[in-house]
Amino acid sequence: MISDKTELLIFDMDGLLVDTERVYLEGWLYALNKQQVAIAEAVVKSWVGKSFHDTHAYLMQVCHEEALCARIRKDREQYIYQCLENGTLSAMPYARDALQAAREYGYRTGLATSSLKKRSTAILAHLGLLSYLDIPVFADDVTKLKPHPDLYLEVLRRAQVPCEHAAAFEDSLTGVQAAVAAGIQTVRIPDHRFIDVEDTASDVVCAENLSCVRAMLEQLNT
Repeated sequence: MISDKTELLIFDMDGLLVDTERVYLEGWLYALNKQQVAIAEAVVKSWVGKSFHDTHAYLMQVCHEEALCARIRKDREQYIYQCLENGTLSAMPYARDALQAAREYGYRTGLATSSLKKRSTAILAHLGLLSYLDIPVFADDVTKLKPHPDLYLEVLRRAQVPCEHAAAFEDSLTGVQAAVAAGIQTVRIPDHRFIDVEDTASDVVCAENLSCVRAMLEQLNT
């Protein structure tokens, strides 16, 4: 929850700012089918919020071959970039408004994403969101990804802001665990198409969409 001490708002990217989870799922299914690898869709859906290392470990259990895993990832990346180019990859509802509200009310913004910098910056720039993020931190910037707190701790370090003066916005349980482990007050905005929220901790605020950001800021600053 945003408080009167908050000066930094930190956002996740996939499934929160950008509607990537649908495209990521479709990309996995496309690539697996192309390479004739059988993994149940329910399993692939469970990868929401998981890191490269987590998904790679599962792929290796099934494929037993590094080269085949690499081909699957290559096909998936091509699918994602194709969706970006043809306009089927879009920002989540109120994403731009949330970032604009943060700027209007004088808050700095951070990004804590488990996605790689090259893909993330391409997506965010294409959707006109990158320029709103003051302190972006990507998977390339840390050793351990979510649910470890490293991404959030790196944003705090670069911003020179204590955890008590930050608020985080996440969609997945993995992301929430990372933010909470960093000592940051967290708001969870799950994508109900992919995520069951019954496992959300009682001390984590839940909201329906990113319109809550402007609403919280207006309430604090009026």
